[in-house]
Amino acid sequence: MDLDAVSNLNPDYRLLIEYWRERRREAALAPYFRDFELMDLYSVAARIVIVDAETSANGAPIYRWRYAGSELREFIGVELTGRYLHDTADELTARDTENIYAELARNGGHHFWERKLGLMGGERSFLRYSRLVLPLLGADDTVRHYIGLYVMPFGGAGPDAQKPETWSLLPEK
Repeated sequence: MDLDAVSNLNPDYRLLIEYWRERRREAALAPYFRDFELMDLYSVAARIVIVDAETSANGAPIYRWRYAGSELREFIGVELTGRYLHDTADELTARDTENIYAELARNGGHHFWERKLGLMGGERSFLRYSRLVLPLLGADDTVRHYIGLYVMPFGGAGPDAQKPETWSLLPEK
């Protein structure tokens, strides 16, 4: 799905996409992380993640959540800020996400998906969401960061969440 089509899915996606495009310099793969101010996106900040690409001791990339909004934390029941992808996601979700980030680092663009949660242990695996991820450049002019925006079903999910029959869940893909 192209970025304009994603923009038409939800006004919150449109807000992030327009903000990202306004900061992207001509011919650049993505805008610079330093040009992003989270509070410029205050209305959706509770559902945003900012991910840093780091290098592990063996030279492989690893991904750490620099920031994960409070609404996302309530929805999934796990604090992500400061944690690593491989410490929180199940194996399939971690592998898929690592591949997505690597592709965005190589080629720019964006990634959109609709899926079920993929946490270790399968907690809340019945919950569905959609997510848009956009790359951000580091000081070395390579993709070192990612900004993601999640759209979840109405009602959120508190610590005792169970599958409510009234939630408007995204359809199976």
